[in-house]
Amino acid sequence: MAEINDNRQSWESLKKGNSEALAAIYRRFDDDLLNYAFALSRDKDMAKDCVQELFLNLWAQRKNLTTPVSTKAYLIVSLRNIVISRLTAEKRRLGMHLLFNGEQNNAEADVLNSSITEEEEKSRNNWLYKNLGALTKRQQEVIHLRFIQELDYNQIAEITGLNYQGARNLLYKALQALRKQILVPALAYLLVS
Repeated sequence: MAEINDNRQSWESLKKGNSEALAAIYRRFDDDLLNYAFALSRDKDMAKDCVQELFLNLWAQRKNLTTPVSTKAYLIVSLRNIVISRLTAEKRRLGMHLLFNGEQNNAEADVLNSSITEEEEKSRNNWLYKNLGALTKRQQEVIHLRFIQELDYNQIAEITGLNYQGARNLLYKALQALRKQILVPALAYLLVS
């Protein structure tokens, strides 16, 4: 409850032109916002640019802001719109057919890990990217919002434009699809051995 009050106080101070309040909001949410922007764009530089644009917009529009019920949900919705706008512009500019390509960062793939633990982690991440890539973009988004951003269903519904039950159903279907991807290879392995 104290965090909600801190968020509201910071927001109200921001609306009055307090740049320290903007900095406090940034510090409170920057990691979550960067992770979310990266999950949507798969581009670290674009993610940073979009978060910066979000806070520049907040400062520029501070006098017209209303106080949101959830500061984090408001910031994520605003960031999502900025990222999608940039990706759409990039798609038009580059003539790409897919808005989200889901490819891993090539530089990351080129890095050789020096320990077995790092190799195992890379293998798990590759498996996760591959299996998440088989999901729809909306399913990937709700998984990220629920498990990475740790948002509740009401916040997910607000961000994605779904109703509460639609958000729950979409997450349920995404998790079902992931379970199938896990079980089918495991069953095949057990049948062969």
